[in-house]
Amino acid sequence: MIERLKEIYRLWRSRCPFVRRLEEWRMRRKAREFRIRG
Repeated sequence: MIERLKEIYRLWRSRCPFVRRLEEWRMRRKAREFRIRG
């Protein structure tokens, strides 16, 4: 069940570049905050 959801999520993500961009932006922000704190 969970594996199936992951598969659907992966497909949906690859179909939607906007979501990928959003995730990348969030990751960058998180990394920057982490660097500042570290």
